[in-house]
Amino acid sequence: MRSLRQKLLVQFVIIILIAVMAVTFINYVQAKTIAEGIIQVESQKYAESKANEIDYWLAARVAEIEAYSQIPDIKTMDWNKQEGFLKSEAKRLSDIYEILFTTDTEGNFNTTRDAVGNIGHRDYIQEALTGKTVISDPVVSASTGSVIINVATPIRNDSGQIIGIMAGSILMDTINDIVAGVSLGESGYGYMINKQGLVLAGPREEDILNRNILEEDNESLKQAGQRMVNGEKGYSIYELDGTERYVAFAPVASTGWALAVAVPYEELTKSVGQLLRSAVLVGIITLVVAAGIIWFVASTIVKPITGLSKITEVVAAGDLTQEAQVASKDEVGQLAQNFNKMVVNLRSLVNRIMDIAGTLAASAQQMSVSSEQTGIATQQVAKTISELAQAANEQADAVNKSNQL
Repeated sequence: MRSLRQKLLVQFVIIILIAVMAVTFINYVQAKTIAEGIIQVESQKYAESKANEIDYWLAARVAEIEAYSQIPDIKTMDWNKQEGFLKSEAKRLSDIYEILFTTDTEGNFNTTRDAVGNIGHRDYIQEALTGKTVISDPVVSASTGSVIINVATPIRNDSGQIIGIMAGSILMDTINDIVAGVSLGESGYGYMINKQGLVLAGPREEDILNRNILEEDNESLKQAGQRMVNGEKGYSIYELDGTERYVAFAPVASTGWALAVAVPYEELTKSVGQLLRSAVLVGIITLVVAAGIIWFVASTIVKPITGLSKITEVVAAGDLTQEAQVASKDEVGQLAQNFNKMVVNLRSLVNRIMDIAGTLAASAQQMSVSSEQTGIATQQVAKTISELAQAANEQADAVNKSNQL
């Protein structure tokens, strides 16, 4: 049989356990919601900042090429006058440009690596000839065979007429190195796509210029890619290679490209999981401490009741001299007082019963004496009656004898 202390402990522990579980769950849900909100905002800001960094870097290249197009020797469209300056600049900026080159309006080019040829069919050349500064999508260089992007701007004479193109070729490896520096969390990575959804840079070399996100079977990834090529900024969640991934993206304004930062979703929410484990640990500690406090309080409550129970057993055995100790004024103290009153009343009742029993015993004794006296008198009366009967018989006999005479 469970003691009162155990019952109190079990009941209160169950109540506290339910409360702790409820609070832990609510805190976890709230923390997860807050964490997800922070992740969305911060990852979006990070993607935008990195996209802006790439945009600023490309803008610096545009400014360089446009500045070259304004130099008088370049505007002569005489390669002999252009060559010296452009080769010195190509050497100075060799970590950025693979080559610098100029073309005439027909697309005939000369490069700082002494290559010549015609690229008039290239889209970016034709677009630059319309008067725009252009950053091309990746192409294979006609002079080096490398995968490059070109920054091209028109060369104008003093009357503003377009007389050629000033351009610089940047290795895609340089762009890929910039994108490789984009990361989020422990295993997050960056990748970049063009306006057609083609991967321009990313962690897997086999994907570059070979993988198109808009042609993926993964519908959620395809939808995210569509938002990117539409120039949107935001975030999305999709599953790739069996892992749920979170991706934040932002446009690279000067090119129409999009930079994305992807990271396993579980990694981003790892801090929330740690918070849950901490909350559970705190809950367990709280439960243990509460159980100890409940045990102490229950012992304080049960101790006088246990003492009263023992005295009750003694009284039940017939010892009415016992008295409970009253140490408090609460319900237990009142119970002890009432118990003492009950014992006093029982003691008084027993005394009264004993007095009545004594009186009854005396009366019984008197009745016994009276009965004895009545018995003696009865015997004497019977004896007298017997004697009278005998005398009557004798008298009758005498009368009979007289009659016979």
